[in-house]
This record gives sequence, C-alpha cells and structure tokens, in this order.
Amino acid sequence: MPALLSTLGVSWAVVPEAFLLGNGADSYSSVTILTTDDEKTRTSLTLVQQWFRDHHPTTDIHALVIDGLADLSNSHDHRRFEEALYRTYFALRRRDPDIHICLAGGFKTMSAAAHEAAGLLGCHKLFHVSAPVGLKIDTHEQILDAIDSGKVNLIDLGSRVGWPTIRELDSAAPSLPPPDVPFSIEHTDLADQITARIEAASRLAANEAELATLPFPQIARWAPGDRAALEEQLDSERDAGWILSLIHI
Repeated sequence: MPALLSTLGVSWAVVPEAFLLGNGADSYSSVTILTTDDEKTRTSLTLVQQWFRDHHPTTDIHALVIDGLADLSNSHDHRRFEEALYRTYFALRRRDPDIHICLAGGFKTMSAAAHEAAGLLGCHKLFHVSAPVGLKIDTHEQILDAIDSGKVNLIDLGSRVGWPTIRELDSAAPSLPPPDVPFSIEHTDLADQITARIEAASRLAANEAELATLPFPQIARWAPGDRAALEEQLDSERDAGWILSLIHI
C-alpha cells in the first residue's frame, strides 16, 4: 500500500478526506502530516489524530509540527517550511517510495511548496481535495455525507517522475527527530542545495543552443560570472596556480 503525505492547516477534515478519497477503495500504509506551530493548527492536528484512533486505529500516523513556525508571513518562513518538507519527503521515500501527496491543507504557499516538491522528488499520485467555501465539518458523519453527496471531491493531479539529480541529495537530508523531540529547522542547507541544482539545470536549458560550441557541455551550467571569466585574458599572477596544476601530457 502507498504512504500518504499531507499538509495541514486549520481545517482538520482535510486529512481524513484525503485518506478516504486518495487511494480509492484501498487504504494507506501510513499517513504523515506536516503542519505549522500555533494553537489552531495544533487543535486541528489533535482532531485528526482522534479521528484515526476512532475510525482507523491500525493506521500508522506520523505528525510533524515545525517548531516555532506559527505562520508563513515572509520568504524566510516559507524557506523554513520548504526545508521541513524536503526533509520529511526524503525520510518518507526511504521508508516507502510509493508516495501519494495531498496539497489541500494549510496556506497557499504550503500547497505551492508541496506541488514543487512532488515535481522534484517524484510521487505516484499528487492530488487536491476540493470543498465548497464555507463548508463546515465537525464530525465523522459529516465527512462521509460531504463525500457521498459530492460536496467534497478529489482532484487527481497525476504522478510525477522527479529529478534524479535532486533525489541524489538523499544522503544530505537530515534525519527526522524522534516523536518526543521538536522538529526544529535551524538551517536550510538541504533546500539551498536543491535550489542550486534547479538553477544549474535552468542555466543548461537557457544555454541549450550553445552546447555544440562549448568546449565542455558542463560549462552551460555555470553561473554567468564564472562563464564570463573564460572570456578574459590570462593573468600571470592570478591564473598561475591553476595553470601549473594542469596535467601535462
């Protein structure tokens, strides 16, 4: 069975709905929930956990609250969320590579990050759960009724192959903390490495027309400043070191 990864905001029913709709009549081997750290989302997470205890007690639930990240109000907050998402994604892939992702929960930027992560790391199914604006769901019976009546629906966004060059960073991804240890994001090294590889690939695509004229294709991935240095005249003092280190044939 596949594993489900879902973001979560204040609408707790998103995760049960994703669980019931995401894999058709089949279930999931585990559910991993990633959310922010404030009173409303913690209440939402508590309701999700209670729902699983009441209705699917054998399902393996992993809840990850990003310590100290209450809101995504600026680029720094979003970057910390991306780092947490990438770490979670890599950890989940090590345990179960058959992943379904629901991006319905939380802020729009959380959904955007989940969509991008799916494209970079790959997944067997990416989907959204849609519901009418203002639909209030408080109970299990209301969840079932909303699904049966067609008020809540799954929007299948398909599978994603992922980038091999991004998946190579698995060894650079920090392990997730034990359940009793806060999920702290003190740096964004993994997200920074992923961004660097995306930028290198983008430069390669932008310079595709030049590949046949470059002495080495890898140069197309270089940053503009590094490429510009190739056009400069050799300097006897600045360039002596690397010239002398070249292998002589």
